[in-house]
Amino acid sequence: MKSLRALVVAVVAAAMTVSTAGVASARLHLVPASRDVRLVGHGYGHGIGMSQYGAEGAARQGKSWRQIVGFYYPRTTVGDASGTVRVLITGDRTNDVKVSPVAGLRIRDLGSGNTWELPRHANTNRWRINPNRWVQYHQGGSWKRWRQMKGNSEFYRAGNAPIDLWVPGSSGEVAKPYRGRLRSTHENTVNVLPLELYLRGVVPMEMPASWSREALKSQAVAARTYAVRLRSAHSKRYYQLCDTTSCQVYGGVSREHSRTNSAIKAVAKKVLRYDGSAALTMFSSSNGGWTADGGRPYLVAKKDSWDGWSGNPVHDWTRTLRAGTIEAAYPALGRLIGVNVVARSGHGHWGGRAERVVLDGTRGDVTLTGPDLRFRFGLRSHWFLARQTAIGRHWQRIGATSSRVGGTKGTEYRKSGGAAQVFGKGRIYWSKATGPHEVYGAILRRYLRLGGAGSVLGFPRTGEINGGVPRARLVKFQRGRIYWSKRTGAHEVYGAILRRYRRLGGTSSRLGLPVRGEYAVPGGRASDFEGGRIRWDRSTKKITVTYH
Repeated sequence: MKSLRALVVAVVAAAMTVSTAGVASARLHLVPASRDVRLVGHGYGHGIGMSQYGAEGAARQGKSWRQIVGFYYPRTTVGDASGTVRVLITGDRTNDVKVSPVAGLRIRDLGSGNTWELPRHANTNRWRINPNRWVQYHQGGSWKRWRQMKGNSEFYRAGNAPIDLWVPGSSGEVAKPYRGRLRSTHENTVNVLPLELYLRGVVPMEMPASWSREALKSQAVAARTYAVRLRSAHSKRYYQLCDTTSCQVYGGVSREHSRTNSAIKAVAKKVLRYDGSAALTMFSSSNGGWTADGGRPYLVAKKDSWDGWSGNPVHDWTRTLRAGTIEAAYPALGRLIGVNVVARSGHGHWGGRAERVVLDGTRGDVTLTGPDLRFRFGLRSHWFLARQTAIGRHWQRIGATSSRVGGTKGTEYRKSGGAAQVFGKGRIYWSKATGPHEVYGAILRRYLRLGGAGSVLGFPRTGEINGGVPRARLVKFQRGRIYWSKRTGAHEVYGAILRRYRRLGGTSSRLGLPVRGEYAVPGGRASDFEGGRIRWDRSTKKITVTYH
């Protein structure tokens, strides 16, 4: 029951919604130019109830099984339960039940109540119950009829001795031994056996048999209680449990282990009860440091210090998803711009598990639940955060959608050794040498006409700042500047001309603001200003300043 997917999906899976409205939130984590969506997360599974790694961490600190289950399932009491369970064997997809001939093999007709010990025919290698209720044996390359049953029927041996069930394998049929009875019903195979024998095939599948004894006891109590709960919920169905993570994993005799058998025996019949009934003792591999709210008084959200012990490899995790993979799953997005967790559980790091996620796309936004995203892309849990890009962090710092660059419009793209991203009213550029800076308005338009980051100016080193005189603005770039005012417009100054302009005092000098960007003149280059001109001579490298 590492995921309990069937239960969780039924509770949390919500209909996917699509809109064309932009995502207006500082929680939006933008997709980098590499198109790799890097996720960091905590835990493995839904996080409700007991953490299996947490139980082991507690046992290593000397906690008893009663202390462990008392922490993970508060307000429950310990009681006893026994009886049998009916387990659907999902790996048998043949519509009949085939077993190996063995001494003492018997069959019971559930329709008439009659039982027979099956004869030992020479050269017989299989017995089976087919969908037409015929009991047959395989001999000489063909199936031969032995007897037809009046109702459903089952194979069994005295003392619940193991029986080999033949199921499809990767290269033909394989034999898997099971205790109890192997029943043919509804064209399925159901294993009917005592609760304690069932647990022998569950506990080592759910928790490593090498773990601490008190942790194994805790797993046995949780697994037994969960089985009793489902047995009661499905008392009239032909099966009460399955053998996969949709219920809890069950592997039959071949999975039994002496250490887990001993732990099961030490807590024989023990179950947890709440308000007179078996509790829904959900559990998962790791809760990442906080249990999740399971909607019951004994499945509460709280901090768990046991889960983070050094041997837990899934307490923290990372995962990279290609943006194209997400776009293929949700074509309504167009190109993915970013991932926005708009609602969290409120418990733990980052505000807790992701409850509602908006995927921001160029064509539209897709809204889905955190668990839905987890299952769609095989994430370990829905407690995750997308790593933010440098451009995204800067966008958030300057106000996100309320900033001068506005909301998202395009995806981040590589540009001349760095990256850039288009927003509704501007762009943000980034390089390792300069960091991220925004450019917008008339200065951006001039910058783009010059060639942007690939031009002589390079990447911006600042956002738009005061230009040194009233109502003037400028942006500093790696190799120049662009100045703007309403009366002069936006014009660039760079190189030797910029160096002389700055020595003279820049915008506060007699030259004032530039009125024309650098242009070619005979033998050199020049720039015009409100109060004069600066000329550079190519052959002499001399600078000449003239004033009006």
